Amino acid sequence: MKPSYFIVAACLLAATGPAHAYLDPTTGSILLQGLLAGIAGIVVVLRLYWARLKAFFRNLLGKA
Repeated sequence: MKPSYFIVAACLLAATGPAHAYLDPTTGSILLQGLLAGIAGIVVVLRLYWARLKAFFRNLLGKA
Protein backbone atom coordinates (compact mmCIF):
# COMPACT_ATOMS: atom_id res chain seq x y z
CA MET A 1 0.00 0.00 0.00
CA LYS A 2 1.08 3.49 -0.64
CA PRO A 3 1.89 5.70 2.36
CA SER A 4 -0.70 8.20 1.17
CA TYR A 5 -3.48 5.72 2.06
CA PHE A 6 -2.27 5.69 5.64
CA ILE A 7 -2.17 9.48 5.75
CA VAL A 8 -5.72 9.72 4.42
CA ALA A 9 -6.93 7.09 6.90
CA ALA A 10 -5.22 8.90 9.78
CA CYS A 11 -6.79 12.21 8.76
CA LEU A 12 -10.25 10.66 8.53
CA LEU A 13 -9.88 9.06 11.96
CA ALA A 14 -8.59 12.28 13.49
CA ALA A 15 -11.46 14.31 12.03
CA THR A 16 -14.26 12.28 13.59
CA GLY A 17 -16.55 13.93 16.09
CA PRO A 18 -18.36 12.57 19.13
CA ALA A 19 -20.93 9.89 18.34
CA HIS A 20 -23.47 10.62 21.11
CA ALA A 21 -24.52 6.98 20.82
CA TYR A 22 -26.58 5.06 23.33
CA LEU A 23 -25.69 1.52 24.28
CA ASP A 24 -28.45 -0.28 26.10
CA PRO A 25 -27.65 -2.76 28.88
CA THR A 26 -28.02 -5.82 26.65
CA THR A 27 -25.22 -4.72 24.33
CA GLY A 28 -22.54 -5.96 26.72
CA SER A 29 -24.34 -9.26 27.06
CA ILE A 30 -24.48 -9.72 23.29
CA LEU A 31 -20.79 -8.88 22.95
CA LEU A 32 -19.92 -11.36 25.71
CA GLN A 33 -22.01 -14.08 24.04
CA GLY A 34 -20.28 -13.44 20.72
CA LEU A 35 -16.86 -13.67 22.36
CA LEU A 36 -17.76 -16.91 24.14
CA ALA A 37 -19.22 -18.37 20.94
CA GLY A 38 -16.00 -17.56 19.09
CA ILE A 39 -13.90 -19.22 21.77
CA ALA A 40 -16.18 -22.27 21.73
CA GLY A 41 -15.90 -22.45 17.95
CA ILE A 42 -12.11 -22.39 18.12
CA VAL A 43 -12.15 -25.17 20.73
CA VAL A 44 -14.45 -27.32 18.57
CA VAL A 45 -12.26 -26.87 15.49
CA LEU A 46 -9.14 -27.75 17.47
CA ARG A 47 -10.81 -30.87 18.86
CA LEU A 48 -11.90 -31.94 15.38
CA TYR A 49 -8.43 -31.57 13.91
CA TRP A 50 -6.35 -32.48 17.00
CA ALA A 51 -4.93 -35.71 15.52
CA ARG A 52 -3.92 -33.92 12.33
CA LEU A 53 -2.28 -31.11 14.28
CA LYS A 54 -0.31 -33.57 16.41
CA ALA A 55 0.82 -35.49 13.32
CA PHE A 56 1.82 -32.26 11.57
CA PHE A 57 3.99 -31.06 14.45
CA ARG A 58 5.39 -34.54 15.01
CA ASN A 59 6.49 -34.66 11.35
CA LEU A 60 7.74 -31.09 11.53
CA LEU A 61 9.97 -31.86 14.50
CA GLY A 62 11.13 -35.16 13.01
CA LYS A 63 9.83 -37.46 15.73
CA ALA A 64 8.47 -40.86 14.74
